[in-house]
Amino acid sequence: MSVRHGLLALLAEQPRYGYELRGEFESRTGSTWPLNVGQVSTTLARLERDDCVRASGASDTGPQSY
Repeated sequence: MSVRHGLLALLAEQPRYGYELRGEFESRTGSTWPLNVGQVSTTLARLERDDCVRASGASDTGPQSY
């Protein structure tokens, strides 16, 4: 499983913020696959670029859920 597919699986359940995705990903992998928030942000940006996800509640300064 890749980070990309793991995040997509989590987002298929419900919208989440980047920090929520990171925490849930680590929880479900038993913390054996730690992610930093930069990995999550970069992956989400690529998923958005590829039209796989869409940010909601987007603002220039506040957090976005996907």
